[in-house]
Amino acid sequence: MADETGNDDDGNKPDTAHEDAVREAEAGLLNAEPTESADAALSDAPSEPYDDPFPEPPTEGDFTMADNTAVNSQITDAVTQVNVKVLGDAPAMAMGALYQSAAHAAGILFENAVAQQQSSQTVHQAIVAAIATRLTEGRG
Repeated sequence: MADETGNDDDGNKPDTAHEDAVREAEAGLLNAEPTESADAALSDAPSEPYDDPFPEPPTEGDFTMADNTAVNSQITDAVTQVNVKVLGDAPAMAMGALYQSAAHAAGILFENAVAQQQSSQTVHQAIVAAIATRLTEGRG
């Protein structure tokens, strides 16, 4: 406990400089007026880091090699370029897979239609054969 002089039981003066600094900072924050409205601060910020939905393709000078790595820079450059090519080819590959799946589904549809027609034709032939048999035997 501290006595009237501000000393604690050991005779040491407590560190009030930190407490005073905290009080001053809190008082400054409580009494501070905003410099600009929050809406103005938000309107100045860009909405997206990439505003252009269709950026220009990179030119030949835009590609740089990674120089500060433990791996040979030519290897890292080759791997990076392959990765970029794979990502660039992904939409075309996806559309190719979609078209191939659609063509396969259409092929199965036509196979089923032909099988249905063949089955129907077999039933019709059996009916015609039964009717012809009844007519030729005179039970018709």
